[in-house]
Amino acid sequence: MWGIKVFFVYTPRRVNCPSCGIRVEQMPWVNGKYRLTNAYSWFLAGWAKRLSWKEVGEAFHTTWYHVFFSVHIAVTWGLEHRELFGIQAIGINEIQWRRGHHYLTLVYRIDAGCRRLLWIGKSTVVAQLVSGQRPILQWHRRGLEQESKTHDRKAYGFRTYHSTEIALYHALGNLPVPESTHKFF
Repeated sequence: MWGIKVFFVYTPRRVNCPSCGIRVEQMPWVNGKYRLTNAYSWFLAGWAKRLSWKEVGEAFHTTWYHVFFSVHIAVTWGLEHRELFGIQAIGINEIQWRRGHHYLTLVYRIDAGCRRLLWIGKSTVVAQLVSGQRPILQWHRRGLEQESKTHDRKAYGFRTYHSTEIALYHALGNLPVPESTHKFF
């Protein structure tokens, strides 16, 4: 971060259990065989909400892929821990995400106290199912559409459905964040 390279050199302990087989110690600061620590991944994901992914990579001397991977970890954790109760109103929007007729259907929660992205899909099945419902006001739909386009442009560097989905959930999902192990005063 300050131009100082830091390397963790640690050999995890291996245990040969007669019933389970060979097991490797879980390290609390990293997941599996990932190259980034958990704290650094959450740090990059937090900055990726404010800046484009390319700018975050340049600012912290890392690659675009590491920023994408950090956002992916944050979105995956948030989707597993979000609570979907008390939804009173939903909004459905379709945005174009590639050249031609390639659209994404976005389903939003638009309650008075909470606005968040609930679902993203390539199909228009959801839009057809609720076509008889009361329509969303034009100004509200335009606001959500403009916000999703802004965050789609900020993510820069990808054209796949998976990375578009991750970027939109990260920006518009209003997902929970885990408690930090470090407290800053």
